[in-house]
Amino acid sequence: NSSNDAIFLVHDGRLEQWNDAALNLLRSNDGALAGMPLAALASSDNPAELLAAVSDAIRLGTTRRSAPLELLLARADG
Repeated sequence: NSSNDAIFLVHDGRLEQWNDAALNLLRSNDGALAGMPLAALASSDNPAELLAAVSDAIRLGTTRRSAPLELLLARADG
């Protein structure tokens, strides 16, 4: 919880863990995020774009060092 960056742990497409910065960024609480599909955070009409970006970052990150992944997400208050 010492990072100022929002960090999420996702398993099988669902949020499992996060830090305080993620809660602040999304203006949400632990109960609202638990088990939420990652696609639900997509700010666009096409959540598949979000999932593809995350999948690509994970794939590339396992083979070489890459830049931080920046995504546009939807907050709980819209």
